[in-house]
Amino acid sequence: MRARFEDDPGALVSFVTTEHYTLQTARAATIAESTGRGTVYLTSVSSVTVALAFIGQVSQLGTPFFVFAFVLLPALLFVGVVTFERVLQTSKEDGLLAMRINRLRRFYMDFGPGLANYLAIPVPEDDPEAAMRQHGVRGGRWQTLLAMPGMIAVINSVLIGVLAGLAAGRFIHPLWASTVIGAGAFIVSAVAHNRRHARVFWAPEPAESSESADR
Repeated sequence: MRARFEDDPGALVSFVTTEHYTLQTARAATIAESTGRGTVYLTSVSSVTVALAFIGQVSQLGTPFFVFAFVLLPALLFVGVVTFERVLQTSKEDGLLAMRINRLRRFYMDFGPGLANYLAIPVPEDDPEAAMRQHGVRGGRWQTLLAMPGMIAVINSVLIGVLAGLAAGRFIHPLWASTVIGAGAFIVSAVAHNRRHARVFWAPEPAESSESADR
């Protein structure tokens, strides 16, 4: 196979450009899925918030309000958790696809050095932080808050804080005490989400099997 590519460079170029197009299409699919799931989740949050506001007015924040809140909010939180995990997966997949496209760009430069003035200069190594810096974006763990998983993580943490505050308010009468409990739950959840996000996003790409190219 390698000898065939060496004898016919055109076939090699066609193969690599097709792979580039396939990877770019896969990146577009991951971005579309992440956006779609985030939109569905935010719509659900908005709908539940409006529903609880109406129920609170009608029941004057009585028992029916808490019943609805303790039914709707956990269900909404479940949607938020699975949405966070899925958009985290798609975000990681998108990063891996971008790194593989970067490898192909390095091949373009090696195959045709004269293209350096016309194509974006690839990152020398498969380093996500270096790729972001090349586009003028500062890297770092806090950068994860700007991505879709980071936004979902904050909303999930708000829901957990609200649930903890409401639950505490049923047993603790001072408002400040339930507020402190809710704020503490928010902070713990936000830190846990951020660590999970950073651990998955910055994890190294799994080593690929190195099979002989002559097969």
